[in-house]
Amino acid sequence: MSVKRCSKCGKMKSLEAFRKDKGRRDGLYPYCRSCESQWNKTYRQANPDKVRARGRAYKAANREKVLEYNRHYRETHRDELREQGRAYSKSHCERGRENWRRYTERRQEYMRERARTYWWANREERIAKLRAYRHANPDKMRAQRRAYRLANPDKFRSADRLQNGKRNARLSAAEGSFTAEDITLLHEVQEGCCAWCSEPLNGKYHVDHIIPLSRHGTNWSENLVLACAQCNLSKHDKLPFDEWKPPMPLSLISDKFRLMQ
Repeated sequence: MSVKRCSKCGKMKSLEAFRKDKGRRDGLYPYCRSCESQWNKTYRQANPDKVRARGRAYKAANREKVLEYNRHYRETHRDELREQGRAYSKSHCERGRENWRRYTERRQEYMRERARTYWWANREERIAKLRAYRHANPDKMRAQRRAYRLANPDKFRSADRLQNGKRNARLSAAEGSFTAEDITLLHEVQEGCCAWCSEPLNGKYHVDHIIPLSRHGTNWSENLVLACAQCNLSKHDKLPFDEWKPPMPLSLISDKFRLMQ
């Protein structure tokens, strides 16, 4: 006999529509799979506490078996579970952020220690990735720095005072000086363009030391150029052409640097 009547819906169905049950005479459960599924769903909705208690009791009594089953399921359904996780995170992003915020608040010291350990274990790789990201997203990084500076004015005010103090100390110890007329002449010689990238300055520029003061450069006008903020901040205290490659320097600046060496 290849068919059987479902005790729930009364329909005749093939034997494949019933799950196996060794306790039955015919070896099959009396309800078909669809009716059994619907009955289980109704029961779980009507008795949630009882179902949860039964599940906890089973897991406590069969801990190793449950762990092994879960391990095997994760290994055999890795891609499916990963896709489900992405879909859930995308549809519940606010809930996920709130859960992560609460988790990090509860375990602040642990999270800091884990972050420090990971950083030092992968320092070179992390620095390379951060450098590549900053290079690929300059506008986003500038916006983030501006937002952080606006949100933390006291912190930046203290840092600026410290940095300005160090720079003033170097300036006072450096040989030479320059005047406003020297800067005006530089602007005319450079035809109002950045010394390092040849882009128009449009009246906004930094006075940059070709050989940085921290590298024993002088404060004479011969060691000065006018640069846009981006080039000056990128160059920082590096030696041009050797440690830092200018994007598109003015030809007179290249000649000036060669004469200084």
